Amino acid sequence: MESNKKQNRITADLAFKGWAAGIDRTIRFSWDALKEIFLGARAGTLPWSSCLMWGMGVSLVVIYDLDTAIFRRFHAGVLYPKSIWWFTGYYLVLILSGFWFWGMYRAGVKIHILRRLTHVFKSTGLRNALGELPSFICDRPIDAHTRMMRLTKRSLALDRFEGARPAIESALHIYIDELRDHRRSGTVDIIYAHEPMPDSVVLRDCVIPKDQIIVGTTRSGQLMSDFRSTPHILVAGQTGGGKSTCVRQWITTLYLSNPSYKFTLIDLKGAIEFQLFEKIPRVEVYGDMDKAIQQLDALGEELEDRMKILKANGAKDLETYRAIPAEERKAPERPNANLNFDRHVIVIDEVAELFLSGGGTSGRDAQRAREVVSKIARQGRAVGLNLIVGTQRPDAKALDTQVKANLTGKICFQMADQHSSLVVLGNARAKDLPPIPGRAIWQNGIRQIEIQVPFLDYARTEKLLDPFSKESKSCQSNEASTQTKS
Repeated sequence: MESNKKQNRITADLAFKGWAAGIDRTIRFSWDALKEIFLGARAGTLPWSSCLMWGMGVSLVVIYDLDTAIFRRFHAGVLYPKSIWWFTGYYLVLILSGFWFWGMYRAGVKIHILRRLTHVFKSTGLRNALGELPSFICDRPIDAHTRMMRLTKRSLALDRFEGARPAIESALHIYIDELRDHRRSGTVDIIYAHEPMPDSVVLRDCVIPKDQIIVGTTRSGQLMSDFRSTPHILVAGQTGGGKSTCVRQWITTLYLSNPSYKFTLIDLKGAIEFQLFEKIPRVEVYGDMDKAIQQLDALGEELEDRMKILKANGAKDLETYRAIPAEERKAPERPNANLNFDRHVIVIDEVAELFLSGGGTSGRDAQRAREVVSKIARQGRAVGLNLIVGTQRPDAKALDTQVKANLTGKICFQMADQHSSLVVLGNARAKDLPPIPGRAIWQNGIRQIEIQVPFLDYARTEKLLDPFSKESKSCQSNEASTQTKS
């Protein structure tokens, strides 16, 4: 008898615990569904039209009294609301049930993600020394295309998550755009989408805000950078990946958007890539070593002059100097110094041709080129001398390590091997990029984002620059006629 009572108590306790656990799960699930509705409304991902269409359908059911037939069919007619207040509440619940169903669906997806993540972490060995797996914190929408999943790191390096990236994408059927490391909070964010990135993006508007460049397009929109936060940029990638097209697009948009910019374009392969820009004002193109070295020496002198002007005016950088009214700017030692200067963009296509001796380049010239470019990379940020350096070979022989260290922005197209990708990005992501022209990895600091660089075709570039070329020819003919008369 006593044992039967004890067994009954144990059974009752177990039943109570199961009942309590079920209620707890229901409350948690309901709370997650409500959060999904709130976050979806805030991020603009909540399908308002679908949910409202559901509400209209429910309204028709109630208007034609079809709901009472459903209650009677299940012998629950007594539960149908009789008073106007209960009926109003019942009607509102039915109309808004579309939102609730969507929230429950998103909460269910989150549970599914959690289960699959646990399996992926175990299968890839993503656990710390204590055997702990990263734990799920939240998953919320960023915009209509992308979402953000936050996990605890469990003292794991970001490289470990990068290594598990393909497995996570495969298991969850997602496309990861970026992994963000938050060291202070000990978390990592996975920025992902359910749809692949477009294979091609055509550049629409070529006039952009001052000092900015169009880096590329992600699933969530256009990604911009500016010379104030990213003064120098390395463009790396094998032939055919889109490197030259990207540089051409940058030069064109910067030229059209910044009427006071000057440009120095160096291409020791005969300046073939920069033919478009040879006949327009404010642009100097150099295709041989001797002239390139002379121009680099001139740029070194320009850097020194600008530093003196900034110091004479008590300005720490170009931005603070431009804020000083033109009539209040002070000249340093030379009274004829150019006080109204703006940014000067120096583009070096295939820097290995400039830095490596041989093939017509002497060791002395190569060393001089390294010294000047290194100086601009170190000091050019403050005075508005900005470097864009392109290379197919990012190793130490082709690209000076000191120069590379100061190229804070890096855009890397598909690389032929893992080593080249490691040299540029510190990982093999560029080797694993799909063979799509314009697909690249953008790195600024520790952040790395997969992007599709917008395409600006050669013919359209010619058409955009043609008015400036004609203006230059007109100015030259006027000067020639003036000299003839004199």
